[in-house]
Amino acid sequence: MLMKKTFSHFIVFSVLIILVSSCQDKIEVGEITQFEILDLDGNKVNCKAEMEINNLSYFPCKIETGEIHAFSNGSDIGLVKLKKPIKIIGNAKNTYQMEFYLEIKNPEAGIFALLGNLFGKKSAYRLKGNIIARTFIFYRTIEFDREVSSN
Repeated sequence: MLMKKTFSHFIVFSVLIILVSSCQDKIEVGEITQFEILDLDGNKVNCKAEMEINNLSYFPCKIETGEIHAFSNGSDIGLVKLKKPIKIIGNAKNTYQMEFYLEIKNPEAGIFALLGNLFGKKSAYRLKGNIIARTFIFYRTIEFDREVSSN
């Protein structure tokens, strides 16, 4: 009886070690392409883009949230927030569609870039902050700093 109990504790401990070590595997965020501003809705700018992600873990994960600031011409425009979580396949490098909105905190800083986008002019933005990936009950913070050009 004691042997069965010890063995079951060993199995649970082993599974936890595997999960924790898998969560520590690196998730690499690559290039952001196909960036497009869809529309303005009050102080929110609805956007979509494609993001390349390389998940080195065997387990899938979800990117649900984070704190990403958008910059235009060196000025902080506001916060970028995902509309829905991004499900990342385990042990794979793929490009994922993401829908998000920019919650404008400083309209003076980016109004000319945003208006230019709506009229077809290309603009460059910098997205900087962190995103949080979740695998089961474990979370991992990923530093994020990318240049993005609108189409």
